[in-house]
Amino acid sequence: MDWQIVAIEVLFSGTAIGLGVWQLVSIRRERRRDASRLRAAAERRSPDRLRSPDHGPIDPPPGGAR
Repeated sequence: MDWQIVAIEVLFSGTAIGLGVWQLVSIRRERRRDASRLRAAAERRSPDRLRSPDHGPIDPPPGGAR
């Protein structure tokens, strides 16, 4: 193989990998953004559900909320 052909193949392979990673990161970022919007909307609709009956904050469950 000529080095020019190898260089072109490496360039295209690197570009394809880079675009694939970029797509995965974009999808993950969008899902996280959607989850934040849904959480904020739920808090606006029903802020009392995040508080205990004495209006103090509810402690998070052990191990954190998921």
